[in-house]
Amino acid sequence: MSMRVNSLGCINNMAKMKLTKQHKEFHLWVMEKECCVPRCGNLSIFHHQNQAYPLPRRDHKWGVNICGFHHSQYHDKYGSDRAFYDAYDIWLPDFAAKNYEYWSDES
Repeated sequence: MSMRVNSLGCINNMAKMKLTKQHKEFHLWVMEKECCVPRCGNLSIFHHQNQAYPLPRRDHKWGVNICGFHHSQYHDKYGSDRAFYDAYDIWLPDFAAKNYEYWSDES
């Protein structure tokens, strides 16, 4: 099983994912960033953000840089974008869209 490490030392397993070269590059670009939660600063992993429109679905180009702790909180404690927003004042769907937009502009 192959593991990938970003420049911050964060390990992410992309071996099981069926990603295009472009999606792999985007995943690594997202993981180069620190956690998106203000004042956290921890290493990030790639959180697949569900796309709300046109249908709720997972897409490899919708990703958020979030640390393992906040990722666990998102899924285990909050369970929704609204609850996570109420706790941290960060709307993950917008953040994911901006990540892809910024990456596309840089590529």
